[in-house]
This record gives sequence, C-alpha cells and structure tokens, in this order.
Amino acid sequence: MKTPNEQRGLFSRLPEEREYWQGLTDKIVADGADHLAKLSDAGAKWWSGIARFSTLLATGAAAAVVGFVLLVPVIDTDAVPRPTVDAYGLVPRDPLAITLISQDVPPTMEALIAMRNAESDR
Repeated sequence: MKTPNEQRGLFSRLPEEREYWQGLTDKIVADGADHLAKLSDAGAKWWSGIARFSTLLATGAAAAVVGFVLLVPVIDTDAVPRPTVDAYGLVPRDPLAITLISQDVPPTMEALIAMRNAESDR
C-alpha cells in the first residue's frame, strides 16, 4: 500500500494489491449469495404463470393500439368555430383588474391601496 505522502495525484488509502480486492470480492459474493437467491426465487412466482402468454399479450396490445389509431374519428378543424379573442376579452369583469390591466403604466402604491379600500367599503 502506498503512503499518502507519495506524489501520485489524488491521495488514496485503499490498498492496490490484487489479492486484497479478490478476497473482498469473494467475501461479498459469499455473504450475499443466500440473500440474492431468496430474492430471485420470490420474484419469479407472480409472473411465471403469464410468461408463456407473453407473445399473445404483446400481439393483443399491438392490435389494440392499431385499432385505436384507425378507429378514432378525424375532427375537421375548419368546422369548429373559433372565438375571436382580443386582449380585452381576457380581462376579467372585476373593476380593479380592468383598471390594473388596461393602463399603460403600472399603478402607484397609493392607487392600489385606495382601490382596495374602495372595494372593501362596498
């Protein structure tokens, strides 16, 4: 193992011997093999019954998509009337909002406070 005082770029305290890493790999495989075997057996139960029908299910799903695409009616966009909306058509019917939106310059703080008080008096 190299010491951190050696000039070699990033300082690492991990050993570089191949035997160390092979032993660590063997230990991880030995400790995790039983757990992984249990997980692999548990997951295979729910789908193993339908796995033999996978080709039929995929074909059915593809046929459903093709049928849906072919049977969806075509909408004539020219026949649908489109409302003409200008900027004032989007303004709400609220007098405060009309005042705020229709002005060329932003209102002053005094005007905002006065409008709010005038509305609360109603």
